[in-house]
Amino acid sequence: FPSQGEWTVLKSITWQTGRTGRVTPVAELEPVNIMGSTIERATLHNIGYISGLNLQLNDKVFLVKSNDIIPAVIKCEHTKNSKPIEIVNKCPSCGSSLKVVNDQLFCTNDDCQAKLLYRTSHMVSRDALNIDGLSEQTIQKMIEAGYIQKPWDIFNITEAQILKLDGFAKKSAKKIYENIQNARNCDFDKAIYASGIELVGRKVSKDIAREFETIDNLLYCLRRDDARSILGMIDGIGNTIIDSFIKNFYLLEELMEYLNIKQQIKQESTFKSLDNLTFVVTGNVETFKNRKELEELITSLNGKLSGSVSSKTNYLINNNVTSNSGKNKKAKELNVPIISEQMFNKMIGR
Repeated sequence: FPSQGEWTVLKSITWQTGRTGRVTPVAELEPVNIMGSTIERATLHNIGYISGLNLQLNDKVFLVKSNDIIPAVIKCEHTKNSKPIEIVNKCPSCGSSLKVVNDQLFCTNDDCQAKLLYRTSHMVSRDALNIDGLSEQTIQKMIEAGYIQKPWDIFNITEAQILKLDGFAKKSAKKIYENIQNARNCDFDKAIYASGIELVGRKVSKDIAREFETIDNLLYCLRRDDARSILGMIDGIGNTIIDSFIKNFYLLEELMEYLNIKQQIKQESTFKSLDNLTFVVTGNVETFKNRKELEELITSLNGKLSGSVSSKTNYLINNNVTSNSGKNKKAKELNVPIISEQMFNKMIGR
């Protein structure tokens, strides 16, 4: 575990329903400063995580930033005021019964508004269909108005309906309507990611789109008896992801009805291939718009990404090469080269 952290107090637990129906416990903490930022909340992942820590309310908890980014509770100490955490058995959003699957709690109601809100928010997010102006608040208004029963119902919403929502004038309603309609034309990988298939993130979506190039090719593969083995040939896609992709592929099929999906173009890069080298990226960037742009370039050049430094890491990219961050220390322990962004650019001929 990372050594740099602080002790604080667990005040309460908030239970949140996500887009897949998973209900996640979130720790509400006494504010504490770690590595320059004030932390008041941290995910507790699932009921097994709580049980494994023997965590109770009012405990003193040791909080770190996992991978120097995500707040994580890694140990606790009981106090005289500690008391057991009550595990919910009803969805905090709709009140429906929960089922337990491998220490995870799931809402059993397919019409749960929280699931619908987060699935729709995921679909319109920047990394998916990138529909500007559709905040969670706006989506919630559309759900409450009865406009959305499934995420892709947004494509059936009229300008007049948007205008009826609280806070919208003619100009803003027109703009959101146009943004929604323009989003129908989208890249293949973004369509896969936007469908919200569990475990299929941005990288997996890109890998699948790059492999099959068109939605027709993918559909042809899934009709074959050996579909699983074909998908399994894509690097980084294991059986669990394949199971989820095949089981929930209907989500992409339903979304497809509303989209004009572009063919995935295999771009010939002028940069050198990274030949399956594994990189960890940390810190600020200088010659890219943001860290995400750098990471996408790495994967496009056949490189791999990891969130943490391990013996399998080939390079740690950090512009502050001499810092004493957790990732730098780990890299030095494992003799993993720490390179700056400029050194990386030179490596690929950028």
